[in-house]
Amino acid sequence: PCLIAEGVKIERSTIGPHVAIDAGCMIRDSAIEEAIVGRKCKIERTELHDAIIGDEVTLIGFNGSASLGSNSEVVC
Repeated sequence: PCLIAEGVKIERSTIGPHVAIDAGCMIRDSAIEEAIVGRKCKIERTELHDAIIGDEVTLIGFNGSASLGSNSEVVC
């Protein structure tokens, strides 16, 4: 099961299982499972699992598990 809020844009990505994504997120070329993603996040070229991501976080090129507070940025 997944919960994806209105206004989320997902392109060429795999979501689930057990994922919640808040409003305003952009997810592109990524895979996300077992995660909670806050609002207005930008996730690109990322494989994310077992994660809690705050609001307005940018993740680009990250692979793994993470717990990130709001307004964080990880570019690999």
